[in-house]
Amino acid sequence: MLREKFTVRNSIYFLVFLVVLGYLVSICFLNLTGRVWCNYDIYSDAVLAKYMWEAKTLFPRGWHFGNQIYVTATPAVAALFYGVTEDAYLALAFASCFMTLGILFSYIWCVKPFVHVKSILVSLLVVIGGTNIGSTAHGDWLGFQVFYTMASYYACYVIGIFLTLGVYFRLVNQKRVPILIQLGVLFYNLALGMQSLREMLVLNLPLCAIVILHILLHHKDLRKYLQEKRDSIMFAFLALVCNCCGVLLTKIFIQNGTVKQSTIISAVSPNIRENYEVTVNATRDYIGLCTPTTFFEWLKHIGGIFSIGIVLLSLLCIFIGYRKDKKIVTMGYIVLFFVISLLAVFCAGLFIISVRDIYFFCWYFLVASSVAMLMEERWGVLLKGVLIVGLIGISVLNYDFTFGQSYRWLSGANNLYQGIVGQLQELGITYLYSDWRTERNKISAMSFADE
Repeated sequence: MLREKFTVRNSIYFLVFLVVLGYLVSICFLNLTGRVWCNYDIYSDAVLAKYMWEAKTLFPRGWHFGNQIYVTATPAVAALFYGVTEDAYLALAFASCFMTLGILFSYIWCVKPFVHVKSILVSLLVVIGGTNIGSTAHGDWLGFQVFYTMASYYACYVIGIFLTLGVYFRLVNQKRVPILIQLGVLFYNLALGMQSLREMLVLNLPLCAIVILHILLHHKDLRKYLQEKRDSIMFAFLALVCNCCGVLLTKIFIQNGTVKQSTIISAVSPNIRENYEVTVNATRDYIGLCTPTTFFEWLKHIGGIFSIGIVLLSLLCIFIGYRKDKKIVTMGYIVLFFVISLLAVFCAGLFIISVRDIYFFCWYFLVASSVAMLMEERWGVLLKGVLIVGLIGISVLNYDFTFGQSYRWLSGANNLYQGIVGQLQELGITYLYSDWRTERNKISAMSFADE
């Protein structure tokens, strides 16, 4: 009987592993074969990677950056791959695959000391995109594009979050972290500060809030706590300082002409009620709580409700655990960190910037950390089974819908644009002039390797 239970349980975890692996392989496949999905953002990132390599600098002369300056982002990594491939699109594809692995491994490294392997495996269903439901896998920033597929715009921020949290919570639990790793993560915070104010909003300020929460919960033996946790407090403070220094460094570069930037971040309206409505709608759209009418909307709606249930249950467990034992487990603090991070974005939407739905990207990692924490709770096998089966079911449906659409479109579109490129080359046409939102980007991406 025990052997039968052991076999059933392990077969379920093996199925989870296969789903995660299927997502990972499919993401890499789409990146490496998807030139026909090259939009204007992807095209500009690919061209920038080429210019970075040729000029041997992150700030090519004459390039105007948008609302973020690429220092650690995917195009900066793609510049290194371009030196090998000499194909701008292929370099960006390899870089997107590399950043995908970076997200997975940084997450695993972050939570590994605090949860079991099986808990990490189940939570990877969320991290890899099982509940990240977009209309397609290749071209929807509410889906995979912001993290994994061309050109994984926010992947560097996610990696920065997990690396910084991994160091901080190891130090809090008095686990040894080599000084070179600490310095490397602090330098990464500096680079992310140079790139954008996003990381300060979603990482450094919420982490300082977690430090304050730690202190408040240990106020009765505050002196002892400060002595024992000195290293973790100092690290969190230095991470914030490094991020601020990165922001100031970029301002200096812009003023002396080294970097040219044309920001497209919009300021908020003076009407707080209007800002509230915009921010609430952005939050609702990203989570998936819109009024469903199509299959896709129903799928996103169900995934959103299931994810909200997971988060609320994890918060309930944190509350009950604190009432009972007067302490919060490390994964509980990580859950609270992501809650504070999302609240920081929400508040910024009310008073500082006009937020877009994509700014709530930490939502998926709140769900992932909640799953990992719930898997560690001592409750019945049935409840954990419902959690795992629910995540597998949503992940499989999501895969069939989002990746299925991409696959069905891939072959015909490839043949179409390859034929157009071939005809243009036969006519001796090497330059295309058109509006930036036209099909020019796809045609040009097809011929990147011939430049």
